[in-house]
Amino acid sequence: MARRRRRRPDNLGSVYQRGPGNWWIQWRENGRRRYAHGYETRELAEKVLAKTVADIAAGRAGLAPDPKGQPTLAQLAPNWLTRRELTNRDVKKDKLRWKNHLGPFFGTLKPGEVDKAKNPTTRAG
Repeated sequence: MARRRRRRPDNLGSVYQRGPGNWWIQWRENGRRRYAHGYETRELAEKVLAKTVADIAAGRAGLAPDPKGQPTLAQLAPNWLTRRELTNRDVKKDKLRWKNHLGPFFGTLKPGEVDKAKNPTTRAG
């Protein structure tokens, strides 16, 4: 009878060999499958995989975006409104809303600084 394959639990990745002295690791990050390879031993590959999975679980995966290089919403809005003209009938009203209401309040912010407002007057239930 054939041995039953052991399977790792989800979100722990996997380690496998492709050729002599060439170990690969595989993990899932943001819904996508990621790979790394070129490890000489299985133990080294498992250590790297464990560190990668721990970083993802702690929210430290990937490089943080450079906030200095990001444009403000006021710089992004004209291009967005121009593209919106092709798909939206009411683009004139959108431009007026941006100019009169949204631009003065949100124009100096970066895209990552805007989040959902918490309205204290709304009730949960």
